[in-house]
Amino acid sequence: MLASVGRRTPVRSACPSDTVDRIVRERRWCHETILQVDDEYAVRSFLAEVLREAGYFVVEAPSGPIALNLVCARAGPVDLVVADMVMPEMSGTELAAALRRVVPEIPVLFVSGYAPLGDAEAIVTNARTGFLSKPCWRPSLLDAIEQLLRA
Repeated sequence: MLASVGRRTPVRSACPSDTVDRIVRERRWCHETILQVDDEYAVRSFLAEVLREAGYFVVEAPSGPIALNLVCARAGPVDLVVADMVMPEMSGTELAAALRRVVPEIPVLFVSGYAPLGDAEAIVTNARTGFLSKPCWRPSLLDAIEQLLRA
């Protein structure tokens, strides 16, 4: 479970370790780029580390405006965005709307510990949008990303 945040915090999972190992092994040589957006450094760096261990190339951004600038200025594509919903300057939903004006089909996975369930249901309007509550299980995170990338 992604319950604790920190560089050396072990990832806990209720799934058998062979299931987690299989997910990581299958993603080890992927080529997708994920933009991880969270205003909390510890959360952002921890989730980015989990994604890198799963084989993704990860670009980190501490805010919505910086994430938007990164997508607009980046030479290569961003295949998916993992964004916190509650951030100063620009919320995750505002970021997704702005990104989709630039890249209409970009998948976005919202990850938040604060969003009430009703809001999550309201924002997941298509197959290119997902939501996970924090803390979330590592396999759930990787599964949600895989589903959005295949949508």
